[in-house]
Amino acid sequence: MSNSKICLIAVLLSHWPIAQSAELESLMVKANPSVNTALQLEAKQANLAKLLDEIALKTGIKLHYSVLPKVPVTATCVGATAKQVLECLLGANVDMAFRYPENKAVASGQQVNPEEVWILGSSLHAQDNAGNGCALSSAGVTSKLVGENGSTDNVSPIQQLLRQVNAKSVNDRADAIANLAVDEGSKNDASVRTALEKALSDKSAQVRAQAINALAFREGEAAVSGHLQQALQDSDASVRMMAVDNIESDTTLLQQALQDKDVAVRDLAQLKLDVLSKQ
Repeated sequence: MSNSKICLIAVLLSHWPIAQSAELESLMVKANPSVNTALQLEAKQANLAKLLDEIALKTGIKLHYSVLPKVPVTATCVGATAKQVLECLLGANVDMAFRYPENKAVASGQQVNPEEVWILGSSLHAQDNAGNGCALSSAGVTSKLVGENGSTDNVSPIQQLLRQVNAKSVNDRADAIANLAVDEGSKNDASVRTALEKALSDKSAQVRAQAINALAFREGEAAVSGHLQQALQDSDASVRMMAVDNIESDTTLLQQALQDKDVAVRDLAQLKLDVLSKQ
């Protein structure tokens, strides 16, 4: 039997302290992955995605997330493991799934970092819907876009995001999809749905995961059940994990996920089935 573990933690986004807008962004993460101890971060007016990416870089942990609040973060967190620091950083109402190393020899009393962490999108959506001011919007995107020939043409924020979906950079494509997911102005735009459906077959698992999350968030589980079933067959576990995260009541799909080769995907599916059985 596998020794992998999965835990779900609740975190409160609305309690993040926000620095004054006049302050400059700064962030610092120190870690010693070889001994899995003394992880420290200090952030001032920092972008959360940048902060999570820095934690991943310094610890070697794979961090998966979908739509993140754009509020600037100010925090100081110190912990023996990344799990402790993430709980400090994020608070108490956002679900996270942790995958730990299998069959790794650990000295008595030693604390081990997870290999992968998923910050689950459904709990972030709940915070956005609660009206805490964390919802993303393309309204802040500039209305001018520099074309390939160097010229600048006037485009709407939605058009700019649709262009960005085809960018060469994986991060740019993923960011564009994340913004389209919660853009109220594009809710009934057929071209946005077409772009998101196309992104389901992107060569990057990060983009595919964002795409299934965006479609489910915009249209609801029932409307995209076929896409969710397709995502459950994806070659990358992070995409399958995102699909399970967006399944709220379809027990057939959750039962399918119980057969997944990845223990974290199976455990999340079982957790959701257990919750449904108690309703």
